[in-house]
Amino acid sequence: TPISSIKLAPGSYLLTLQAPGHTTVRYPIVAKRQEKLRLDIQLLRDGEVPQGYVYVPTGRFMFGTAMDEIVRKGFLTTIPVHEVQSEGFLIAKTEVTFRQWIEYLKTLPPDERAKRAMHATTGASTGSVELKEENDGTWRLVMKIGDVTHTARSGEKLVYGSRTVRASQDWLNMPASGMTIEDAEAYAAWLDRSGMLPKARLCTEKEWERAARGADAREFPHGEDLAGSEANIDETYAKEPASMGPDEVGSYPVTASPFGLQDMAGNVLEWTRSALEPNEIVVRGGAFFYAALVERATNRIIMPPTMRDAANGLRLCASIARR
Repeated sequence: TPISSIKLAPGSYLLTLQAPGHTTVRYPIVAKRQEKLRLDIQLLRDGEVPQGYVYVPTGRFMFGTAMDEIVRKGFLTTIPVHEVQSEGFLIAKTEVTFRQWIEYLKTLPPDERAKRAMHATTGASTGSVELKEENDGTWRLVMKIGDVTHTARSGEKLVYGSRTVRASQDWLNMPASGMTIEDAEAYAAWLDRSGMLPKARLCTEKEWERAARGADAREFPHGEDLAGSEANIDETYAKEPASMGPDEVGSYPVTASPFGLQDMAGNVLEWTRSALEPNEIVVRGGAFFYAALVERATNRIIMPPTMRDAANGLRLCASIARR
C-alpha cells in the first residue's frame, strides 16, 4: 500500500490489511471484468475486537445459490444467487462451547440456571442432550445418539467408544447445543451487559453467509466440494450412529472460511435471524448427523423458535459503529 492502480484478472481474491495499532483484517473480494473497484475499509484499533471474534468490514458479497431450481426451492429453501452488501460486524471464530455456556449459567439464580441449562429430550433424529449441575457444583453432560448414551463430568473426557479417530473429546470445548432461540438471546444479552461482548446479538443469516463463504458464490467455506475428512458430517464417522456426535470446536482447520472462521460446515447447526421473512428463525451450517448437501453455506432450515435439538447450537455476532 498505497494501492491505486493495480490490474487484476477477473476472479476471487483475498486481501490482508495490516496497520500498526490495528487489528489485521481479511477482506475477500470478487474482481469483475472491466470494473474499477474502489474500497473504503474501516480498520479497528487493537482491543476493539474481543478475543475469539473476527471483524468483517462493510462490503459486498454473493447471497443465495446457483444450484438448479428443484434443489434451490425444494431443499435449500434459499433465493437465486445475487450480489448484496452488509455493514461491518463482529462474529465468533467458533460456535459457543459448553465451557462458555456454563460460565453464563454460573451467574444466574438457581431457577433461571435450571431453565437455561440444556435439556433437549429424546425424540429428535439427532438424539438428545442434557447438561446437569451436580450437588457438588460440578457439571455433567449426558448425550444420547441412536442407542448409545455418552456421559462425562467436569474434568472428564467424553469418549466415543466406537471411534478410531478423535475418540476422546474434551466436552467442555464441544459446541453447546440444545438451546432455544430465547436461551440464545438471553446469553447474548448477558455478554452485552457484562461488557465481554458489547452489542452482542444473534447473527442475521446474511452476515452468517458472508462470513462463511467470503465474497464469491462458493457453496462451502473452502470451495465447491466437502469430504467427510474435512468437517464433522455423516460421512466423517462412516454414518455409524454410535460414532456420530459433535467434536471439539476448531477440529477441522481445512474448512476455515475466507475470514478464518471454523466449523461453518458441520459439527452443529447455528441459530440465525432470517433475511427473507420477518420474524422467521433459521439455522445454518449443517451438523454431524447430516449429509454434505445439508452442510452447504447456502442451505437454510426454518425452525420453530421453541425448538430444542441436540444438533442446534449458536455462533454470535455483535454490531459495531461505522466511523
